Amino acid sequence: MSQKRREKIITIGALVLLLIIIFFAGYKLHQNALEVMHENQDPLEKDCRKIFAFMRGEMVYAHDVTNNRHRPNKKHDWHCLYIQNGILYKDKHPIFKEEWFEDHQVAMTYVGYIRSKSRIDFTLTITKKGRSYSMRQSLKLLSIDLKNSIDKQLPTGEETYDLSIDHTKLNKKKYKLYYYN
Repeated sequence: MSQKRREKIITIGALVLLLIIIFFAGYKLHQNALEVMHENQDPLEKDCRKIFAFMRGEMVYAHDVTNNRHRPNKKHDWHCLYIQNGILYKDKHPIFKEEWFEDHQVAMTYVGYIRSKSRIDFTLTITKKGRSYSMRQSLKLLSIDLKNSIDKQLPTGEETYDLSIDHTKLNKKKYKLYYYN
């Protein structure tokens, strides 16, 4: 092997090693920036993200989602979500420990798009010691069938509901959100 060829191989090897080091350093810098960003995140924002992650995990693969006062039928193992006195419940149990709700109030509204029969938008507000944080999230579901008081032929085919079963103007009938997997 000639001297020039050896020098080329060594140069190429050094370049490859340098690229690997630069890539790894950039990756670590990106990871550190993400960690700092999450550490500086508002605690109420973290709580909103936890609740949405819980709801997405529960509902995204649900065969059917509907709002009703009572369990829709006995054929399926229905679960329900609702808010009462600022506490989010799943099947009569708070989704977090009750101590968490002592200083947190949760409120949530949702918009069901009747024509698409699959999209639902949630707006979540968490209040703690006079501070509030709101977040919105859309879920694309397999099927939704929301009870409504509007004509399904309206151009938008949407209506806003309140997840609270306390007497509110958006949930006079005290509907709960039912689903089964």
